[in-house]
This record gives sequence, structure tokens and C-alpha cells, in this order.
Amino acid sequence: MILKILYTAIRLSLAVLFAYSAFAKSAGFAMFELRIIETTPLGWHWSALVGFGFIFLEFFLAGYFLVIPWKNKSIERLTYFLLLLFTVYLAQLWYLRGNDINCGCMGEALPFSPLEAILKNLVTGFLLFLLQQFHRHTHFVWRYPVIGSTVVAVLALATAYFSMAEGTFLKRNTVLDQKIRFRSELIRAVDSRVQFNFEQEGCLIVMLSQSCKYCQMAATRLGEMQAGFSGIPVFLIINGDSAENDVFMEKYGIAAYPYLMLRAEPFLKLSGTHLPAIYIVQKGIIRKTLTLNSLDPVFIERLLREK
Repeated sequence: MILKILYTAIRLSLAVLFAYSAFAKSAGFAMFELRIIETTPLGWHWSALVGFGFIFLEFFLAGYFLVIPWKNKSIERLTYFLLLLFTVYLAQLWYLRGNDINCGCMGEALPFSPLEAILKNLVTGFLLFLLQQFHRHTHFVWRYPVIGSTVVAVLALATAYFSMAEGTFLKRNTVLDQKIRFRSELIRAVDSRVQFNFEQEGCLIVMLSQSCKYCQMAATRLGEMQAGFSGIPVFLIINGDSAENDVFMEKYGIAAYPYLMLRAEPFLKLSGTHLPAIYIVQKGIIRKTLTLNSLDPVFIERLLREK
């Protein structure tokens, strides 16, 4: 009886651990993706897919430990493999960046240093080992294991998708169909290289705050894909310290894009609190709002051709 109680307690502990880890990563998916890009050889085109894959696997393992009461060597080996993979990654992160950072394993709300995350993985591996030992003394029987695994996988896939803050390419908000107008006294600095003309046939506007990590991620992406955006009218609207703006644009490789700077109040009125704000503008009117993951030249060009 005691062994069954311990067995159930360990299963529930593992389920809660993996579920929280998956939810935390999905809630701050842009930061999770940015960490993948900054600390691995993966580029923009693979980071979102790999990040989503990890979140799906964690949701699947949470469902497995929560509702499936039979021993499955393949899934247990997968769990050990993921723990080992993350531990090697954390050791590399610790070596390259030190221990005084948040590794992001449990999201932004519950910061873990690389060493703390490694210790967490060791404890998780030990719990899994105990689970395997206790399983020998239990006699759960599941009549339809394949159906059960499939149902858990489908539910994990759906949960991973719908829990992600940026799970879709397009998002709607209250700025749609709003006309863009700026009074000159609100503009802090204007790029002297270009005459702004939001009334043209179609353009892309990207609103960035210098201090926003998600905006820094968008700026990095714009810099890396500058060649692809060469034929697309792209305008940046930036909020921050005008004295530091040249450094900001050079750092992220976006100095070639025309920009203007807005004061905080009109900036937030147009951008909202979800940054970066990315808009498709047709003849001065905001027609579509985009997410960070949709900053792809081919996709943007197709949207601009739509009437």
C-alpha cells in the first residue's frame, strides 16, 4: 500500500514538474526562442520549430505521468534523453556565460541558474529511477495502451499550440483600421535619410522599444534578414533614449532601415503593451497586425500584395 502511494506521488510530482515547465516556456515563448538562437547553432527558421517541439514533449510527458499507469521503456528512455540533453546544454551555458543568469528552463517567472537547473534535472532523473523501481511492485493494467498514448499525444499537441502566446501568425487588436498620424511635437528624432510616407501603397511598420527583450529579438531578426527586406518598404518606430539610438541600431544591424522616434505616450497608444508591434499599413491605415514569428520577407511581401 505504501509503495503504491509513493508510486502515485512520484508520478504526480513528475507530471506537475513537466507541465509547469512547458507552460512557463510557452507563456514566454519569444524569450525561449531567443535563448535557443543565442546559445545554439540553430537559426531563425529552426528555433521556433525546435522550441515548440520541446514544449510539446514536456506536455506529453506531463500527460503520460499523470494519466497513464503503465511502464513504457521507450517513453522513460526519452525522458532520460531529454534530461541528459538539457543538462549538457546547461553545462555549456554555465561555461560560456557563468552561473549568474536565468537559464529559462522554468520560464521568466521562476528563474533558475544553470547550476540550479542541473540539480533539478538530477533530482528529476532520480525520481524517474525510483518510479521504475516502484513499478515492479504495482499491478496496474491498461487495456488500450496505443489508444491512450495517442490521446495523450494529441492533447499535448493541442495544449502546446494554444498555450503559446505567439502561436499564430496573425493577431488582431484595437489598432486595426486606425490611420497613422504624428504631430511633429511628438516626434523625438527623425531619420534624415528618408522622407516618411505612410500613405504609399503598402509598407511594414515595426515598433521597437530599446529596452524590450522581445524588441531586441525582432531587431536582430530584421538585421539578419535585411537582404530579404531590401525590396519591401520597412519603417521603424522606436522608443527610448535618442542619444543611444545609433548604438542600438548598430548593435542589432538595423542601421540601414529608416526610422523615427516617438515619445512614450503616443508610442504606447499606437503599439499597445504587446511589443514588438508589427503592422501592415496600406495607404496610411493599419490593415493587419503580425507576430514576431511572422517577420519573414516572403510572407510580408505576400501580405503587401493583398488588397
